[in-house]
Amino acid sequence: MFPSGYTQIQCRQRLINSIHRACSMPKCCPIIKCVDGIQDCSSTTLPSQITPGTGEWNQTFSTSTLRNPLLTISFFCDIDYDVFRFMELNDKTYGFVINIYDSPQSIPSLWPTTEEYLALHPDAIHPNSAIEWLTDSTRRPGHHRDANGYSTCHFWSNFEIGNLNFWRGERYQNFFDYLDRQGGFFYERWGDAPVHSIGLGLFEDKNKIHWFHDIGASLSFIIVMRTDGAGYNHIPYLNCPASKKCRGCDAGKFFGEIHDGFCVANM
Repeated sequence: MFPSGYTQIQCRQRLINSIHRACSMPKCCPIIKCVDGIQDCSSTTLPSQITPGTGEWNQTFSTSTLRNPLLTISFFCDIDYDVFRFMELNDKTYGFVINIYDSPQSIPSLWPTTEEYLALHPDAIHPNSAIEWLTDSTRRPGHHRDANGYSTCHFWSNFEIGNLNFWRGERYQNFFDYLDRQGGFFYERWGDAPVHSIGLGLFEDKNKIHWFHDIGASLSFIIVMRTDGAGYNHIPYLNCPASKKCRGCDAGKFFGEIHDGFCVANM
């Protein structure tokens, strides 16, 4: 909720109810298998813990939240052009800021399950897909091996601009429904980011995917920072570019350190 006087823009609020919040384990998922999966993942060195709530979170953000008609985000800095108009005029489906590698130990069956789906629906792949980006084995061969054929490259979903017609469309929804029935959101730690990314990489024209390199952002282990960018904050990840357009944060302040984990070169 915005405090009084915070903005002159008309703001709307909406309750995330059961229609837009899946957050439930499919009936086809045996509870004992979920417990075993959590224990297996907990024994590995993952940057994020896996819990039953993690599975529900990732399941929800892979599809249900995308159907909520009200979505919001805030920035530290002014963006001096209309990013949505840019997307529309240039016929872009998806815009991202960060494109990194995932932890293969968290998603060992995601790509094999995707291959099962593609075997059933071979015509679903777009003729100009980014499948090479999804299956690259040269830059991180260990990731490719441990994720059973998936490079683990994915778009970080804490900042993204997407055409909801794609996410709500038949190609993505059929893919998600298949994944959901297999239970990997609960047996492992299938995240919304790799699921979104695989859907985009397979079912959309890769020329319709745009990197907003002028919008600053950061993670705990990788930074994409431009002096003219729009600051982005996702606690505990923060980036405040050294720009006169920024306010409400310390110019040049960021958390994280530069890392070789950026996947843009693979696209």
